[in-house]
Amino acid sequence: MAPTKREHARSQVQALVKTGKSVRDIARLLKMSPTTVLKWKNQTDGPVSDAKRSGRPSKVSPQTKRKIREWVKDKVGVGTRAVAKRLNFSECYRSINKNISHMTISRHCRSQDWGRRSYVPRMKPMLSEKNISDRIKFCERLLKEGYTEDAPAARILRAHILFTDESFVDRQNARIRTADPSSIKPSQVPKFGVKIMVAGGISRYGNTQLVIVNEKKTVNGEYYCTHILPVCSKVLRDITKCPKQHIAFLMQDGARAHTAKSTLDTIKNSGIKVWTDWPGNSPHLNPIEHLWSRLQESVFRTPRPRNRNELIARVLEEWESITQEDIFRLTDNFGSRVLQCLEKERM
Repeated sequence: MAPTKREHARSQVQALVKTGKSVRDIARLLKMSPTTVLKWKNQTDGPVSDAKRSGRPSKVSPQTKRKIREWVKDKVGVGTRAVAKRLNFSECYRSINKNISHMTISRHCRSQDWGRRSYVPRMKPMLSEKNISDRIKFCERLLKEGYTEDAPAARILRAHILFTDESFVDRQNARIRTADPSSIKPSQVPKFGVKIMVAGGISRYGNTQLVIVNEKKTVNGEYYCTHILPVCSKVLRDITKCPKQHIAFLMQDGARAHTAKSTLDTIKNSGIKVWTDWPGNSPHLNPIEHLWSRLQESVFRTPRPRNRNELIARVLEEWESITQEDIFRLTDNFGSRVLQCLEKERM
């Protein structure tokens, strides 16, 4: 590191002192104050560089550091404002009339290895005892019937399942992970958020068309039977005609539109076989959730959709681009999903 201007001047003074020059001669030669030369005259054997200054005294005493660590480290939902308030109202701080700001506490936390970053814990649904029991019974039934094996017969069983669901797709909550935040360009967004609801199904032998739910309608039993169930029924009939004929099952969760009396009557009259014991709060068992994530990610590709029609066009384009290999991988992975769920719930 190159010496500073002050350090260079000090080295010149020390060199001239060793030659025997007087203080006034050195001050006149270097054009500096004689007082400064006199101060540096006796430092001929000392270091040229400045000693590190002690700096402003820290408000965070060792006792305060211990308290912050005790109250903040590995604690959920504890903010720096609450810690500052707790410290300022403590007997120790009030006795010496001391105050500390939440920014001081925040800077101290960021200087520690445990507080450089804060993380949001992953959210998990709060399952009831019935949810857990239903999951175990459902997974044990599939295990007993051979759906989880890695044999050709088990793959055929998994292939005769039509996995269905509905989901929202919107263009909000776009996030970018980058080391250079200044490189992120602002994106134009409409005044009101644009989102659509889609419905569809996937199976190894055939996929449904993607149904775009009318924005002025809600998916109740009537709408489900009129617009979504016929699309699923067509694919179920095609699956039944495939070689190695097995019973084709319709997988649907416990949404109100799926369990409405009109829906159940329509399913019974059409001869569709449905898994009635599908456990609630179990989206991780349904492989179609991966495709919903894929549709959502496609919305953020440039150019971004600016209105509902462009959003629908982008989602339909992405649905059509899903390859058969992707479908094979997702549907055949259903057995391992069941085993993982069973192992986790039994722990």
